[in-house]
Amino acid sequence: MWLEFYKHPNSHLHWKGDFEDPITECNKWYKNQQRRYENDLGGMNALVEKKTGLLLGHCGLLIQKVDNLTELEIGYSILPQYWNRGLASEAAQKCRDFAFENNFSDHLISIISF
Repeated sequence: MWLEFYKHPNSHLHWKGDFEDPITECNKWYKNQQRRYENDLGGMNALVEKKTGLLLGHCGLLIQKVDNLTELEIGYSILPQYWNRGLASEAAQKCRDFAFENNFSDHLISIISF
């Protein structure tokens, strides 16, 4: 199902680096998530519609190095057919609230690629 994200040309339009092909990129994404979990670097959580059980996207808290600083980032990706419905905003707010309620950090970042 997540492969559909990589098949849409706008899903990776602003990414840095080379985009190989949808299958390779999808596999790299899952391997990277596994690496994050294994190294306690946070990770993405599935966003699932309650009514249907369909995967809508992913959102989560990620530990990132930015300008030699360790930062906690809110990251998200939504399947293209669910764009412009406020899902990313809703998921990001839940992650933000969870991070602050559990004292993970006193601030958060979100890296925007364009």
